[in-house]
Formats: sequence, structure tokens, C-alpha cells
Amino acid sequence: MIRKSLIIANWKMKLSPREAFSLTRSIVPYIRVAAGARSRNSFVICPSFESLSCVGMLLKKTPIALGAQDCFWEQSGAYTGEVSPTALKESGCSYVLVGHSERRLYCSESDSMIAKKMAAACETPRLQPILCIGESLAIRKKGTYRSYIQKQLEAGIALIPRTKRVQFCVAYEPLWAISTMGIGLPIGPEHCAEVTTWIKTLLSQKLPGAHVRIIYGGSVDSENVMPFLQRGVSDGVLIGGASLTVRSFKKILTVLNQ
Repeated sequence: MIRKSLIIANWKMKLSPREAFSLTRSIVPYIRVAAGARSRNSFVICPSFESLSCVGMLLKKTPIALGAQDCFWEQSGAYTGEVSPTALKESGCSYVLVGHSERRLYCSESDSMIAKKMAAACETPRLQPILCIGESLAIRKKGTYRSYIQKQLEAGIALIPRTKRVQFCVAYEPLWAISTMGIGLPIGPEHCAEVTTWIKTLLSQKLPGAHVRIIYGGSVDSENVMPFLQRGVSDGVLIGGASLTVRSFKKILTVLNQ
């Protein structure tokens, strides 16, 4: 069986529940076609917390999975404002982003916090975490990006037992390629392939029992999506801004269907 590429839409805090509902209702018919029986791709939509219910309702009985943008590291307790992995699963989520670059930057999420979130998500049945890692432009220019990424990766999986058979994703998001970070420099599939292949090698050594997919995120759109989905480059993509309108999302789906 050919493993499908994972196409994840991260809607961040860009849409109100009404807007998220409208976008989902408009785009689901097109994704249904793109995710047909012969499709090479599977799809996940990650709306904001307040939109999980309405978006999840529209995704029921479709091939599209629901994902969350974050979770807490405890399953219950006096943690005002937080959302547990168990609550996400009960809300219909199959995936959850962990350690996204914007949370690291704006919410001061540390490696230890991210490690606890990864462990908690991995312990939640049928909830698959997506660990986000990536280097800044300064680190890239210094040429020390491998050691930096390795530190992030090892910290993120530090609390997962080496022999545990877990399933998760790693999203490689170089900050210098993300347009919302104010940079948006182009990245070639060669660099992406180099890093994702290296990450897979590291994980095979650190967590030999894990089943892991390595995807790419960073200003993905209809113009550049296909090179990142080539065999040996990545196992999927994490899409931000280009998934926020019907027009731009449809362009990506059209390219994926070719």
C-alpha cells in the first residue's frame, strides 16, 4: 500500500467560528474529490479552538480529519484556559500541533513544556501529535542549523520511552521561509530533502519503535507544493495562509489532483 502524503491546513487565529464554518462548507466538496479512493493525499484541517465544534460537525462522515493547534500536558486539573489532549480527542480531533514556531515565539513555550505536551498527546489513544521544529535565518546563515534542529527534536521527544511504539509527525518549518515571520525566503526541495532525510535517520536511532512522518511547512502554496511532495523530499505539507480562502485552497487542490 502506498502511504499517502499528509496535507494539513493550519488556520491559526485568522478566522472567526462563522468564517471557519463558511470556509469549511465551501471547501469540503473539493477536498472530497481530492481525497478520493485513488488519491495520493490525506487531509487535516486545524481550526482555532473556538471553531473545533462547528468545523468538526462539517467534517463528520468525510475523509477529512480534524486537528487542533495546541494542547496542554495534563489530562485534567486546575489549569484555567488550557485544553487537554483527552478533551481534544473527545471533540473529534485526530491530530494536534505541538511546539509551533508562533507559540515558541509569542507564548514563550520552552523545550520542556513541548516535551510534556508531546508525551501527553502520545499517551492519548488515536490522537497524533505534530511536533514543529525549525531554525531561524541567523542560525541558517551560521551553518549550525543541524545541531539546532537536533536539539529541538531531542528535547521534543525526551519524555517518550525509547521502546514505545508511538505514531506522530514532525513538521520541519524553517522560520526564514515563513512569510508571516516577515521573511519568506524561498526554500528548495533539495534543502528540504536533506533535512527531512536526516531527521528520519535521527529518529530511527532515538525512537526505533516509532512510526513517524516528516512533513514540510513554510509558505506552502499552489506554486510550490508539488516539489515538496516528491518521493524522498517530505511525507506531506503544513499549509498556513494559502489555506485561508476558498480560491487559494482550491488552487492547491487543483495542483494536487493533476
